[in-house]
Amino acid sequence: MDTQRALLITLVLLLSSIAGCFGSEQELEEEFDLNTEERTLLGMGDSVMEWNREDASTIPEVVGEEAGFAVLNNAESGAKVIEESYAIPSQFVEQNWDWVIINGGANDVDGYCDEDEGAVLDAIISDDVSQGDMVDLVNKVSTFAKHVMLASYYDIPSDSESMVGCEAVMEEMELRYEALANTLPNVHFFDMGDAITPSNREYYDEDLLHPSPDGCVAIGMMMAERILEIESTARQSDSFVTLDPLETVFNGMNYDGNYYYAEAEWVVHDPSEIVEIDGMLMIANTGKGQEDGYNCGLETWYIFPNETSFSPGQCLLSEKPAWVSQSVSSNDGAYWAPGFLDARTMYYTVPVGNAMGNPDSTESCIGMIKATGTAPNLVWTDHGSPILCQPLGEANTDEPEPPALDPATITDDDGRTYLIYGGAHIWMTEVNSTTGEHLTGEDWDNGASGTFVHLANGPLDPEAEEDTWTEAAYIHKQGDFYYLFVNWFRCCGGPESTYEIYVGRSTTIDGPYVDANGVSMLEGGGTLVMDRTSGYIGPGHPSIFIHGDTQVFTHHFYPDGGDEEEPWTDGIAWAFIQANTLTWSEEGWPVVGGTWDPMSYWNTAN
Repeated sequence: MDTQRALLITLVLLLSSIAGCFGSEQELEEEFDLNTEERTLLGMGDSVMEWNREDASTIPEVVGEEAGFAVLNNAESGAKVIEESYAIPSQFVEQNWDWVIINGGANDVDGYCDEDEGAVLDAIISDDVSQGDMVDLVNKVSTFAKHVMLASYYDIPSDSESMVGCEAVMEEMELRYEALANTLPNVHFFDMGDAITPSNREYYDEDLLHPSPDGCVAIGMMMAERILEIESTARQSDSFVTLDPLETVFNGMNYDGNYYYAEAEWVVHDPSEIVEIDGMLMIANTGKGQEDGYNCGLETWYIFPNETSFSPGQCLLSEKPAWVSQSVSSNDGAYWAPGFLDARTMYYTVPVGNAMGNPDSTESCIGMIKATGTAPNLVWTDHGSPILCQPLGEANTDEPEPPALDPATITDDDGRTYLIYGGAHIWMTEVNSTTGEHLTGEDWDNGASGTFVHLANGPLDPEAEEDTWTEAAYIHKQGDFYYLFVNWFRCCGGPESTYEIYVGRSTTIDGPYVDANGVSMLEGGGTLVMDRTSGYIGPGHPSIFIHGDTQVFTHHFYPDGGDEEEPWTDGIAWAFIQANTLTWSEEGWPVVGGTWDPMSYWNTAN
């Protein structure tokens, strides 16, 4: 679809036989400019959303008038969620929308309310709201729209001849729609029954099923009021991330009045895994010091189509979530080591205070943000509360408590998803595969309840000159084994860093993980994957990206300026990302190869 010009949307409005209502087929033309500078709203659904179009008083149009939107209403009489003819999902226009209003499902269950309504409802939305055509639709739309309003139906007068015997299934549909809305941060439930009830028959058309013009106004005005409340709350909570391109931030930086952040000095530290999004490849990484004009909490970087190197993407969390000041009060606004649940859901570290120069602060947390819109111009919304926190972390000398550090995820073959995290001690806990929230919400208990599983510790050589520290854990399933990659020793020292990557494996996701010699990673075991002899100083934060038959091993490294006395030479990046091919030995251990050429991906994608 060409979004660079106004589009003429031709709507064939089928006012055909539906639930006891009859009308004639008529065709209207509606011109809608997708590039309008006004806020935009898309209406989707069945006849309830389409009713009174001839009077320009459909529910979406009333919302647009009251809340100030340019409105495209694609709702159709007779539209269903799960059938191909007049399908509600086909009404969606893949474009960035401020709001999308969706209803539907009544036409699907009507006619089955005495026998197979349960199976039909499950096809629309399962009882655990994880599957169904409405679930798929809402998940898709929520990636394009800043906000989605999922609307349930209202009650109809008892003497109506429509939807007879459907009361129970419609009530269950409403409960499931509300539960679905609660799984996504930018999806909001709206019950049209809060606006009109059978006690006021003026709100119903002659068929006692559809809303009269007054009914549409009542629903639309209440919906508009709810929309404006949601937007006001979002502004007050600073939940939306600024949309500044990262390179714009770079270009605004200076040191003593001089611009110094040239392309050769672009830094990528603690990179996430590579994810595919909207025809591009994306990573996220740690934010930098909040100084010299830089205020990004995190960053994204992209390999754009048919390019081979990473370019700056977006500056994330320049407006800091309110919960951070409450949970990790010593944090200055730079967040660390993000990891993805999926391409539009990112975890991040709010680092422990004593790592930020405050020795009296021990708390740390893992946060989460979700994206809507189209890359690279995504809108990221913070979850509004931490996913989990660790109050003491490494300061807990009596128990192996980890800091809430370096989140990474793996979804197992059974669909269950786990969050791996920690420093000095690596732990794992289960999260909701859809919402990303901690599955139980319980606090860390040293593994007593089984909610948290201890996977690894650092090296145990008391005579070693390096720190016996481990972090940056990542799990990958290869064949019959789960492989736990970790970093040992010291990061963040530029060319003086001693970071090394080690690995162990297990036949079960919760361990025990052992190295090639059979030593448990809880007892200091680990097989070396990369150190500085690989040609990369301080390789860190490993992850694996797979396309076709190719596996790509990514990590950061620290370039050496070549000056023994001052290796931190100006004019080169302090750290940057490296991507290498990955193969596996006959014994089943990872082997890092040469530099990966992203053109191999683009040639396949094209």
